[in-house]
Amino acid sequence: MVLQKAKPHPPPLEGYAKNAESSDGCEQNRAERRLVLQRLRWIVWIITGRCNLVCKHCYTSRFAGQRELDHRRVLKLLEEAAELGVEYINFTGGEPLLYPRFDKVLRRASDLGIEVGVFTNLTLLSRDWAKLFSKLGVHVLSSLDGASKQTHEASRGLGTWDKMMDALKLLRREGVEFGLTMAISKHNCEEAGGFVELSSSLGAASAAIIPVLPSGRALKNKLYADSKTFLEALKRADEASASIGYPLSIWCAPFAGLVAKSPWVRWWSCRLSPSMDIDPTGRSLLCDVLDVAISSVEKGLREAWKESCTHPFVLKIARPQLREPCASCRFSEVCLGGCFARAYVLRGNLEEPDPLCPAVSGLLSE
Repeated sequence: MVLQKAKPHPPPLEGYAKNAESSDGCEQNRAERRLVLQRLRWIVWIITGRCNLVCKHCYTSRFAGQRELDHRRVLKLLEEAAELGVEYINFTGGEPLLYPRFDKVLRRASDLGIEVGVFTNLTLLSRDWAKLFSKLGVHVLSSLDGASKQTHEASRGLGTWDKMMDALKLLRREGVEFGLTMAISKHNCEEAGGFVELSSSLGAASAAIIPVLPSGRALKNKLYADSKTFLEALKRADEASASIGYPLSIWCAPFAGLVAKSPWVRWWSCRLSPSMDIDPTGRSLLCDVLDVAISSVEKGLREAWKESCTHPFVLKIARPQLREPCASCRFSEVCLGGCFARAYVLRGNLEEPDPLCPAVSGLLSE
């Protein structure tokens, strides 16, 4: 199957709302009830678009220069999150350490009983930050985009490798738990297995791989992985995980079960996840890869969650009309057609099968 060329600006989604509203009422109502009854449990919060790096494959680069919610509003949203029973917030960016008074944001979230994660490039990490993370029990995530200095710096810039290694030493010294991720592109796929082994040797609690997503600079620079590239990387990472008995997560590739054999590997679909993606301006996004707002936390977090759960686009992806080869795939109930955001950007249709899937691309027969 030929993969269509990515379009710089995918077609508008207005038509999907109309189609969702006119779809089978019973199916839609069931999907809506299931979503509405879910409690909001996790938030991925792109708290700032500012960043000190200019990574070639960054999909959140499109948030650079956006206005940010002010400090008072952020603290209020944390209180609203606690009232709703939110268990975990992952602050990311951009570079979240550049958000003004971010230390106070973390302290307030901790005081409210919310578990916190911070996704940082680690180049700005200081001993004070490491000590604060340790005191508050913050889980740190960071990207190591290869098993070698040369490969990592080809994506992230000169000097980033040494700064990251120094930062990891600080985290280990202060007893901060951290995980490492690798964004798989056509330039680093051969190092996926080495990345898993390196993550283990560096003391990371776990490793994760994620295909470079066709958004932001990655779309502009055409660095996103194709199906063959990611399949090779997935196999290498899976073999390394099995070989050393080390936990590995596969992000944004719910079809991974077709390939992964290691008992240490896990994957999932985000379609029915009780979570919310928030951008720097406070918009609730259908996916942080897509500039498709389905609500805004300016209305209050409770109202934004309710509105998000009942949005036509959300209902559409929650109850997809699976096409072949997805319809007859043994993983269809878990995968649900794969990544809808990638299908939309690369194929112009939320309901197309995920073009990254090796079964969809013809690399693997089901």
